Amino acid sequence: LLFAADREFARQQPAAMPAERVTERAAAFARATGSSPDARQLALLERDAFDEELLAREARRLGLDRDDAVVRERLVSNMGFVLGRDVAPERLYREALALGMDASDALVRRRLAARMTARLRADAAREPIDEATLRARFERHREDYEQPAAVRFAQRCGDLTQDMNRPP
Repeated sequence: LLFAADREFARQQPAAMPAERVTERAAAFARATGSSPDARQLALLERDAFDEELLAREARRLGLDRDDAVVRERLVSNMGFVLGRDVAPERLYREALALGMDASDALVRRRLAARMTARLRADAAREPIDEATLRARFERHREDYEQPAAVRFAQRCGDLTQDMNRPP
């Protein structure tokens, strides 16, 4: 699935995901389980939110939102609350897109992510890839999968004279 996604996704600007998406997922987790997510669970929630963002973004880029009746109806319905129900559905849809509701509405994002996932799985099932091909592709595109080393610095503030007078 990873390489099918890699083939499908064109190089884009780095994805930015609003922090509240993770906060919303953490709150839903807490409501469902009765406790806040631990660090490992929070990392999984973050990864899930980021995956959803990338999949939904790619689905929109490919136009999967334009032929989806569920997405269209949701956006028309949402925009109808703003402009009124007497406005033509096509205008409501265009206005919703202009306001970015297709990217901000959770139901729309999940729907598009699910459609993109289904498409990637279908592509992967249709085109089985052998180990040698995978390894060759990985080697040709190794830099896409490697992360540069990172260094973290921390600044410590305090009384320097006190620190200097302390024995080593």
